[in-house]
Formats: sequence, C-alpha cells, structure tokens
Amino acid sequence: MAEKRVREKAASSEHELETEFVEGQKWKGNYALKRKVKDEPIKKIKVTKLPDGAVEETLMNYFENMRRNGGGPIETIEYHPATSSAIIEFQEADAVDRVLKKQPLLFLKKQISVEEYVEEKEEPPSCTIEVQGFVKNTTEDMLEMYFENSKRSGGGEVVGVVIECGVALVTFADENVASSVCEREHTLGGRKLNVSLHLPKKKSSAVEAVKVEEDAVVPVCTVEVRGYKMGSEATIELYFENAKRSGGDEIVKFDPFDSDGVIFITFASKEVARRVSELERQHVVAGCTLDVKLYEPPKCKSTLKLPQICSKEPEESVPHCTIAVRAVTRRMIETVPLYFENKKRSGGDEIVKFEYNEENEIAYITYESEEVARRVVKLGQHKLEGLPLKVKLFIPPQPRPHYEDRVLLEQLTSKITRDSLTNFLEARIGLTPSEIFFGDEGDKAVIIFNEKIDFQKLEEACKQRSLEGKHLQPSKVHVSNCILVLNLKITTTEDEIELYFENEKRSWGGPVEKVEFKREEEYCLVYFEDHAICEQVLQRKHKIDGSELHIFVYYECLGRISEDDNRPHFKSPKSVKLEQLVFAKTQFQMKSDVQGGLHQVKGQALKVTLDKPPTSIPTYNNKVLLAGLPSNVNTNCLSNFLEVKIGQTPVHFLYNKEMDKVIITFKDTIDFEKLEEACKKRPVEGSYLKPSKVHFSNCIIISHLQTTTTDDMIAFYFENKARSSGGPVEKVEFKRKEGYCLVFFEDHTSKIHLFLYNLHRFSIILKSLIIF
Repeated sequence: MAEKRVREKAASSEHELETEFVEGQKWKGNYALKRKVKDEPIKKIKVTKLPDGAVEETLMNYFENMRRNGGGPIETIEYHPATSSAIIEFQEADAVDRVLKKQPLLFLKKQISVEEYVEEKEEPPSCTIEVQGFVKNTTEDMLEMYFENSKRSGGGEVVGVVIECGVALVTFADENVASSVCEREHTLGGRKLNVSLHLPKKKSSAVEAVKVEEDAVVPVCTVEVRGYKMGSEATIELYFENAKRSGGDEIVKFDPFDSDGVIFITFASKEVARRVSELERQHVVAGCTLDVKLYEPPKCKSTLKLPQICSKEPEESVPHCTIAVRAVTRRMIETVPLYFENKKRSGGDEIVKFEYNEENEIAYITYESEEVARRVVKLGQHKLEGLPLKVKLFIPPQPRPHYEDRVLLEQLTSKITRDSLTNFLEARIGLTPSEIFFGDEGDKAVIIFNEKIDFQKLEEACKQRSLEGKHLQPSKVHVSNCILVLNLKITTTEDEIELYFENEKRSWGGPVEKVEFKREEEYCLVYFEDHAICEQVLQRKHKIDGSELHIFVYYECLGRISEDDNRPHFKSPKSVKLEQLVFAKTQFQMKSDVQGGLHQVKGQALKVTLDKPPTSIPTYNNKVLLAGLPSNVNTNCLSNFLEVKIGQTPVHFLYNKEMDKVIITFKDTIDFEKLEEACKKRPVEGSYLKPSKVHFSNCIIISHLQTTTTDDMIAFYFENKARSSGGPVEKVEFKRKEGYCLVFFEDHTSKIHLFLYNLHRFSIILKSLIIF
C-alpha cells in the first residue's frame, strides 16, 4: 500500500530534469521526457535579428501569410527598432507552432530568428530536490522512506520520487522542508549524497526538441535540391507535391536559398522524403536534371520534431486483380509472363490473362486474386533483361455516364441566337436553360438546365417543330473528363499546367491523364483520369504565371466553345497563299477545294497551299538591345551607366562581332521607358545609345560541325524531340565558309535551352556542338 501511495503521489506531481519539464510518472528504460503542460496556450512569438528596413505593416503582411510562413491573423505587434526585435501575438495558438515549424525564415532577404515568447512570471517556491551519488541498487521506496524520516534526513511528507540516469527528484509537500533538507549532509547505503534544491530553468524557445530516446535522432523529412534553373522555383514546388511525377506529397515547408543555389523541401513524413531522394529515375524540371538528396541537419543538442501524418489508402470495393507493366518491348513478350508467374522473383503467381499494347508498350497481367496483384506492385523495383519495368495496379476506367441535365443540339444555323433557343426550349419542353455554350463553328450548342431533362419529350419536340427553318437534332452528352483552359501566357509549358492541375491543394484538381496545348489556337486541353474532377476544378479561380485563367468544361461532341457570349460566330476559313498567280477570278468555298489537287487558271498551273497568318512574337521583359556603341565603351562603363540611370545591375552581356551592339540581360524586369529616357538625356563615351526590346528567337546557331554533316541530318536531329528536346524545324541554313549553321524552328517557344543538356547523345554525326 505504501508503494502504491508513493507512485500515485509521484504521478500527480510535476518535475523537471536537465531543463526539460516532465509530467510525473514512473520512469523506466529509456530517457523519456515530456513537456510540462502549460495552463494557457502560448499565442506570442519573439522575432529577433530583423533587418533595418522592417516596419510593423511589413511584419504583419509577412506573418499573416499562412501558406508561406505558417502564420495567421495577428492580434498585436510590438516592434522595437533599437533591438531589431518584435513581439507578435496571434489570434490563435496554432499559428505559433506553424511558424516555428517553418524555420529557417527569410524576411526581406535576411534570415531571422523566431522563438516562443512567454512572459516572465515569478517562479513559485520549489518543493523538489535533486539527489545524486546514491548506489545503483537504491530504489524509489528507499529514498522516499529516508526523506520522510525527519530524524535522519530532516525531511517530511514526500509526494513523489522519480529516478532516472543516476539522478533522483524528490518532491515534498512543503517547500520549507525541501529547503531545510538541502542544508544538511546525507548518507545512505554508506554513500554520501549530493542534495540540492531543484530550480526549473527558463526556456528561451519553444522549438526545443522533445527527446524520445537517449541516442534517438528525429526523422529527417527534408530533402535538399540543387542544380535547378533560376526562376523555376514555382514549378519545382508543384513537381515535388506531385506523387506520380516525383514520388513526393504535400510540402510542409519550401525554402529556396538562391544565393547558395539550393532549395530545402520539407515533407510531412520521412517516408516521402526518402522515397523522393531514392527515386530510381532522375528528377528533371524545366530541362534541368536535379540533384536531390536527404538533408542532413548539423548535429546539435536539439532538433525540431515534425508531426507524423499517416495516410490511409482508400479501400477498393471492387477487387482489382490486374497490373499494368510499362516499358515492355516486343522482344520481351515471351519472357514477361514467365517473370511475373515466378513468385520468388516478382511476387506473382499463375496468370489468368495476358494482353499486350504494342503502341504504348504496356502489358496487362491479370491474376486470380487482388492479393497477388498488390503483392507484385508492393515489391517495388522489377527488372527484366537488365531493364527496369514500371508496374502499377491497373484500375479500369469507369464508363462515362451521360449528363441528365445537359443536351447537345446540332443543325443550328447562323440565324439561331441564344434568345431564340431559350424561347424554343421553354415553349416545347417547359424548361429554361441556365447556360448555353455554342461551338466555335456555330452549328452546335450544349444546353445546360437546372433540372433533369425529359429527353424523349425533347426529341419529339424537335421532330415536330422547326426553328428558323431547321429541325434540330438532340443527343445526350457524355460526362466530360476534360477542361478547356484559355488566357494562358505564351511562355507557360505543358509541365507547369500538368503540375498545377494535379495539385489538389492549389487547383482542387487530381491525377492528369494528358495535356494538349494548342498554341496556334491559343488554348489548352487538360484531361483528368477521373471525370468527376472537372466540375470540382470549376468551383474556384485559377492563376498560372500571374495570368488568371478562363476554365470551361470541354465537350468532345462540341469542340472548342465560342468566346462570343451573345451568339455563335462562323469560323472564318484560313487564308490561302497563291504562287505564280495569273490574274483571274479565283474562289474557294471550302478547305477541301484548296487541297483537292491540281489547280489551273487559263492553262497556267498554280501552286496552292494553306498559309498560316503570322503570329506576334513576344519580347523578353529582362533583356534589352543597345545599339550605337562607341569603340571605347566597355562592360564596366555600361554597367555603371545602367546602375546609375535605371537602378539595375546587368547579369550578362552578349556583343556582336563588330562590337557596336550588345544584348544585356538583367535579373529582374526592365523599366524600358525609363531606359529610353535615360539614353536620350545622357551620352555614353560621347554617343547616345539606342535601346530596343529583344524578341524571342526561333533560331539557334551551331558551330564545330563535321564536314560530312548535311542539312537533312541536322533537321532530322533537331526535329527528334526524344533525342534533342527540339521540335518542328522551319529551315536550316548552312554557312559552310563561315563554319556555322542556323536552325530555325516553327515555334519560337520551343525549349531550345534543353539542347544543352542533351549534347552528349549526338556523338555519331557531330564531334562537338556549340549552341548560342
């Protein structure tokens, strides 16, 4: 009974050991420490090492940004410029923990220090003593009985005893007893005891770690990323939140340190960080192969404890017994079934069904049970004939149902307007359309209602009654898994679009099946694996590269919708280019007339081709061309001039052969009007420079070609996207005397810079390439 009473007393008391608070409990085995439970949640932080330009408004904007810095709504701010510090009180205590987990933090490009702020209060008298020097076999009961013996120890009633790591904490019911005990000498078991009053030490920061085991290391959930392209940070963040592309998941913290050329990415769990760092394939973003490895924090006494989040996979109601195996070549067809039936090598078993898609190089293997299929997938890496195979559980797509509130109407004429369609439907089926989307050709429309349509009634109405002399043809509309995206910047890439719409947190999207970018028509189609995502995505606004997007559901039966909100418009035919024209009246009514074959006018053969109208080429916002350079001007002179006149420092200079022109690149966007004005007012070395904007180029220059290399070989190579990351080539101009070649691409937005990372592959024809 005495032992039980002692343990109950100890468990009800609070103790502290080596600056760490613990809730009273029986300690055994490992060095387990827990924080003292605070009476009130802490809502304040102390920020130090603030830069000189800090003001309260900037601090408020910074720490109220929950996504970037983890903060939240602020109650008060006390800014102390003299000490470069501030005390910030949040409305919610959770904001303090979020901010602390986001460290290190950069404010105005300077790293700041953040710690929990607890107002100093008068410490209550200590009732606890620290006891050291006792023999190893000393028990808690022995210490309790000794210190409750007032004759031997001068003690009194003991409410708790805890022993760990050779130190005992003995708590008395009265603080006066604890003080008097410390004034006496004590001997127990023939050993002299070291007894002192136990005073809790103040904690300067709430980011102190909670040590779980004596030699334990907090799991590393952070990876460091190097070798990235400056300016691609947003794309990298989207990439590493994409589990399918990078193996990553939700990012807890994203810290780019451009000066060091490294990005620190913290995930919610160590498993995700390890999976990303150990991914078999390379991480490639914006044409750069990234160097990704687990971050090894410097060894110190305290490390940050991050929350562990457990993700549970949704249970499948229907068994899935089929796996999809990618990268299966035709010569592997016979060996693949043998491998996946070998339980020892692949985890598989007897195959029920084997199908092969030669075009996509995918094998579909069906087992008798889902357990076998999942076992094969869980095994992870599979190799056959030295080549890695990509294996995943195959979940057949669900058949797309029809919309019950939408219908497609065909056979529309140019006379049929939105109002006339609305009146017709209200009169014939008693329903008012909520939305009408006309096709770009103007002969079709998808009608959306607020309630279910009686399709048979609509069919009957269209048969019996015409509209503007035409009997409309209604048909059901399949549920779409695609959205139409408009108002994209010309520099936006397919990768950026895919990463954005696969990021559920930012776009409310999900897994993307494919992205089709129609640059000439200036729109993009995004196909999702789940058709239910389309309606979900439409519920919010979207922005990529600073451009606000216009999103619509894309109906395959309708095609691109008309952007005219009032009535459909007929799409004008493409212009026709006529060569060797003999003056005569020439009229084409349809595209097929142009492509129908030989055309003659008065016996003269014509060469007729469809001609694409020229598109405007955008200009760089961080580059400028300066012409009229005098012979005595140099880079230092130009840099000084630009720094003084427009307040920007150039990062790169590219001169022409005659040295009278130069293209200057800046890190940030240029104020071109300010530069023009400066060049007009102030000469440089006696000459007034002439600035002009630099257009995106669709051409590259290549040198160091072999003499046997032909124009066709160069064109074929740079049109092979897999080998060169190029695209359709408009023309090749070989300047053999000058020793270089010009390659013009049809699309000036081609990722020409990617060629620099693929030069080593082209060793058969070219000894070396230098691309500008």
